[in-house]
Parts: sequence; structure tokens; C-alpha cells
Amino acid sequence: MNEYTKQAEQFLADTGTTFEIEFLRTGPYFAGDKEIRDIYQFTLTNARGSYSATFGDSTRNTKRRAMVRHGTTWLEIKNNPQARKLGISTREEAITARHAKPNAYNILAGMSSYTEPVFSDWCEDYGYTDAPMLDYPKLRAMHNACLAESKAMERMFTPEQLEQLKDIS
Repeated sequence: MNEYTKQAEQFLADTGTTFEIEFLRTGPYFAGDKEIRDIYQFTLTNARGSYSATFGDSTRNTKRRAMVRHGTTWLEIKNNPQARKLGISTREEAITARHAKPNAYNILAGMSSYTEPVFSDWCEDYGYTDAPMLDYPKLRAMHNACLAESKAMERMFTPEQLEQLKDIS
């Protein structure tokens, strides 16, 4: 377990928060995705509330898990040059990749406890001011999702805990 994962686990313990994650499917995650990725549903729960959302894992992690899916032999993996490109060169790495899924750090590091409430200011903060007008409905939906996440985080955690969370990411 690396230092970031330990920090995330400690944050959950300190705040009495449980973390659950469940694989949903492999497919496009973002609108217009050209690649597929593993998609999960996660839930954070503590005495103050609960928050659930989906999480699209990296395409690299998705490819690693696909490379070592159940039924694939170590010999098949070992002789596949793509396995080495994906960082799988030992039987242990293959086993780890097969059972890997996003952890609390992967989720918490990407969560925001504050989102600029004014859409135009949010667009400016994230460099979307020059986006084509056709992108604005998608950007508006992203902004609304960020606002919902921020509100959930503010409900679930104290201001001090939210400061601690910033140190994780």
C-alpha cells in the first residue's frame, strides 16, 4: 500500500466513512469516448450522509485487467508483448492486475469539495471559455454534476475534514 492509499484509508477511518465499490460494466464512459474503460459504482457513507456516483477507471487499467482475465494462462500472458507494455512481467503482477479495482484514494483524490457556483466562472476556471457553443449543454451537465458532488461532500464532512481531504489529492 503506497502513502497516498494509506492517507485515504486513514481519512475514511478518521471520519467514520465506509467505502464500497462495485464493477458495473466495460464501455464508453464520457460522452464521445473513443475508448472503453471499466466503470464502477462507488458509495461513501458516514453518520452525516451518503454519496454514490460512477467512476470510469483509466484505459490502461482496463487494458491490464482485460489482458489477465480469468481463463488466460500465465504462458499466454508471458508471451504477449502487449503485457510487458502494460507493466505485467511477472505472475504476481498478473494476479494483482486481474483483481485490481479502484481504491479509496483513486476516488477521493478526484472529488471536489468546492465548485464555482457560477457557470461562466467555472468555465473560465477550467479553460472552457473558448469551447464551441455545441459543447455548452455537455459543459452545463458537467458543472451540475460537480455542484452536486460538492454539496454532498459539504453535507458529509466538516470544514476541517474537507481540508484534510484536500491533502489527499
